[in-house]
Amino acid sequence: MQAILDAIKSQCAKKRYVGSMEEQREGFDRHMASLQVPKSIVTEGFFLAGRRSRRFMPDRQKTPEAVLFLHGGGYRTGSLNSQSSIMGHLAVACDAEVIGLDYRLAPENQYPAALDDSVAAFVEICKSLDENKVMISGDSAGGCLALALRLKDENLPLPGCLELLSPATDLTMSRNSYG
Repeated sequence: MQAILDAIKSQCAKKRYVGSMEEQREGFDRHMASLQVPKSIVTEGFFLAGRRSRRFMPDRQKTPEAVLFLHGGGYRTGSLNSQSSIMGHLAVACDAEVIGLDYRLAPENQYPAALDDSVAAFVEICKSLDENKVMISGDSAGGCLALALRLKDENLPLPGCLELLSPATDLTMSRNSYG
């Protein structure tokens, strides 16, 4: 974690070309690829609410609980590949299936595309599982998506709990917490 924080700090100090969006996305995935998924985890790709998704299951029978995981990456990077290790370890820690969602990224897809995808995925999961048995978890941008405020505003089912890992809630980046 310290290496990641140091890299971010040094990048912020320099004004330089960081590459195209595709290069940034590939670089982020490559950077995170060294983090391993626990060997006891079984993965399976599928589509959820029309978006690519991936299940991370402890090596045993399916449980009636699940975690919807929304990856970080500033709404413009991050993927099922970059956050595989986090999702695998979360599945072990929760002893439950973790479902990663590959929501639409900016700048190609403007707000509220990522939020629309996240809400649609949660609603679809709730068609087969009790919403009280579903946790929504996310890191950074995914943590902000996981707040589930739209679910509440639209009187949709609410998750049993939330797990927000350094949620990016101040998109103006004007508060001291950003630093």
